[in-house]
Amino acid sequence: MTAEIWPGSRLSLDGGMVTEAVGNSPDPFVLVFLLAVSVSVVLLYQRLVTAVAGGLSFVRGSYATQETLGNMYVCNSVELVFFLMVPLYAVALRIAGLGGGYLWVFGALCAFLLFRRAALAVFGWLSGRKAVVRALDRVGSGIFVLVALLSFVPVPVLVLFPSVILEPYRIYLAIIALIGYILYAVRSLTLISSTGFSSFFWVLYLCTLEILPVCVVVNYLLNGN
Repeated sequence: MTAEIWPGSRLSLDGGMVTEAVGNSPDPFVLVFLLAVSVSVVLLYQRLVTAVAGGLSFVRGSYATQETLGNMYVCNSVELVFFLMVPLYAVALRIAGLGGGYLWVFGALCAFLLFRRAALAVFGWLSGRKAVVRALDRVGSGIFVLVALLSFVPVPVLVLFPSVILEPYRIYLAIIALIGYILYAVRSLTLISSTGFSSFFWVLYLCTLEILPVCVVVNYLLNGN
């Protein structure tokens, strides 16, 4: 199971899950990096709890979202935990046998998230609504934290019954990611509409500068290229 995180392993789904190392040992740098991230999450437990509460408030409704966005401690906690969750979410994807190696998966996630932030920054600059765009980014970060944490819920069962649950685990990851993105799209549309900005242009932005890059990353994760 652990070997599936590393690029030196190959996953075969014929007749179950077979992990076959091809001679490469886990990269010590990656091991130390993931250990440091995990320790940071443990040490920042209070921030993690706050970030989860913030993410849940974004899901609950518009009033709770506005209240959370006005609390800088919660917003800062969401941002901090978001950055820690990115490398851990890449681990969940590799456990599912997606992508072509941990560093490639992590790199693809980072590239997408950087592109998304750059696109949001440009959108905020062109529209003159930097404050609402900053709020949209925080909402996306909070929902991502929830998706990343939920991704690890079935992992203990996957360790016990790898050949039985691997494919359902992939479906589970896809479902919670889709639900998370739908929640983000709905909440972002509500925030944009409340400022008087055209909902049509925001939907156009989502379709062109968010959904298309997501499709590119998903294609890589499924095909490994």
